[in-house]
Amino acid sequence: MGGMMQANERRAGIVLSYLWIGLNSVVGLLFTPFLLRSLGQAEFGLYQLISSFLGFLVILDFGIGATITRYVAKYREEHDKGGEENFLVMCLLIYSMIAATVLALGALAYIYLDQIFADSLTPSELSKAKTMFVILVFSVAATIFDKAIQGALSGCERFVFPRTISLTRICVKIPVLIVLLLSGLGAVAVVATEAAINVAVLVVNTVYAFEKVNLRVRLHHWDKVLFTETLAFSFFVFLGLFATLLWWRMPQFLLGVMTSTTIVAVFAVAMQLNALYQSLATVIAGVFLPKATQLVLRGASGEDLTSFMIAPSRYQLMLLGGLLSGFVLFGRQFVVLWAGPSYEGAYAIAVTVMVPITIPLTQTLGTCILQAKNRHAFRSVLYLIIAICSTILSIFLIKQYGAIGAAAGTAGAIIAGNIVIMNCYYHYKIGLNIPRFLRELCRGILPVILVASGLGYLFLFPLRGSWGTLATRCILFAAVYSLLLCLFGMNRSEKQFFLSCTVAGLRMVGLRVRT
Repeated sequence: MGGMMQANERRAGIVLSYLWIGLNSVVGLLFTPFLLRSLGQAEFGLYQLISSFLGFLVILDFGIGATITRYVAKYREEHDKGGEENFLVMCLLIYSMIAATVLALGALAYIYLDQIFADSLTPSELSKAKTMFVILVFSVAATIFDKAIQGALSGCERFVFPRTISLTRICVKIPVLIVLLLSGLGAVAVVATEAAINVAVLVVNTVYAFEKVNLRVRLHHWDKVLFTETLAFSFFVFLGLFATLLWWRMPQFLLGVMTSTTIVAVFAVAMQLNALYQSLATVIAGVFLPKATQLVLRGASGEDLTSFMIAPSRYQLMLLGGLLSGFVLFGRQFVVLWAGPSYEGAYAIAVTVMVPITIPLTQTLGTCILQAKNRHAFRSVLYLIIAICSTILSIFLIKQYGAIGAAAGTAGAIIAGNIVIMNCYYHYKIGLNIPRFLRELCRGILPVILVASGLGYLFLFPLRGSWGTLATRCILFAAVYSLLLCLFGMNRSEKQFFLSCTVAGLRMVGLRVRT
């Protein structure tokens, strides 16, 4: 691909990713209440509990997805087709061993499910949990291979097709689940449907990668040095994923062991909102890892890499700042209307986590730079240490404060690890100019967030009522925030970028737009 084609692919990938997030968010917000009412609070909590437990197996891909993206981008930059083919065949061997490990560990965990959940699940719930567990183990194995394929496509800077498949996946999954739930089927049917779709997506992405992108898996020679380097790189990516999983999954798992499925359900709703919030930031990072690798290979300086971080990070702050402000103002009423009065506690849990995570979410390109420079080991080890401390702290906080205690433990880990220590590491060890980054990140945008939030609190917060009043004040707040952002927050290039993305999005849905 030429430079212009790569830029267009990245831009289209970003637009499609946000379309996917928008569709996924709307569907999730509309479908989750239906799922809650169809399954009931106890079975919904059981579904979330088993999903969180199986989440630990997902990271056994050892971060090969990010590894493949980095190395495929490297070989493409160096025009080394043979090296790329050789690398991919070694990754295939590694993935086969990992999939076998997942199945073996899943079988081992299955044996001890009775003991693990003996005090928190009824016999009927335990029977359903075992069935879902078996299905999810095989689904996780398929997901691991799909991550590898998507990693290779990202390394080739092919973002449009896999994101189109992701959009199609939602459009297929939800109608099928609605029919199954209306037919009286429960959580087991939901899990089985998701597993079948995961396998179908794997097949489609694999065919595209080999037939259209011309990926080839061929062993020219066994490169022991590359194999060792790949394993080391992957291990530290895995370690970072494991630590992140401890932050987000372990509190839910601990609540399931120490409390009840109803409390898990409330916490799960909060984490679902938090996951939607975080997904908005991962879009740009996923698209820019190949570009970061290219810059590092070309010898970019610390100031160059800082400049590379600033522009995408500002876009992230514009979006996240508006969403966070709106949720703080109107989130409580939204949760009550959306999930029901029994889930009102999810609001405080979500806010406790969403506020501190906003800062690191604007710095996701920092992780791309670390991976591109092969300097992510420190981050992974740090996150693991803090995640373990957070888990221990959460155990005591859950005993005293329940679900909000679990959220507080997670928030403390974010502040200590993601915000304080990592920014020091970026600045002093990687050479990124963090003071300059923070100044330029917040310039114009932070005042807009504060002013819009103040106006929202003064004029909109007192209003209460139904979906109609909630929608009205959300629209008013969004209009005020967008207007202030256009007038005082954005620079000229940012306004042009948003215009070009809007035009690209309109053209994708078949509308003709003149520029």
